[in-house]
Amino acid sequence: HVGYEPGRIHGTVHTGAYHHSIGTQKGGSMHTNVREWHTYTVEWRPEVVIFACDSAVYQVFRKESDESAVWPFNQDFYLILNMAVGGDWGGVKGVSETAFSGEGQVMEVDWVRVEQRDLNWASGA
Repeated sequence: HVGYEPGRIHGTVHTGAYHHSIGTQKGGSMHTNVREWHTYTVEWRPEVVIFACDSAVYQVFRKESDESAVWPFNQDFYLILNMAVGGDWGGVKGVSETAFSGEGQVMEVDWVRVEQRDLNWASGA
């Protein structure tokens, strides 16, 4: 979540064509209690990327073109989990010094599961 919007989580796709630095980002969000445990999902399919929290879908990014700037998701990627504080987005309204007191900024991950499904049915093979 963004520091000035506690409880709102975001799922955003960044590509050459869709990126916040050029004002074309594609993303969705929802409210949740971030102090509770949740199951966050990013499901990457041949034609769509789906973001969900506890099975509630809050963002769907559909393939619009084979152009790599629009759909670069036809190659291997790394999974990166991060927590950013400040910057162009989180810091837009400033970062309160109290954000680092007490429990501070904590990201706890209980487990990560990466699955690869047989998608031959999707390609007609």
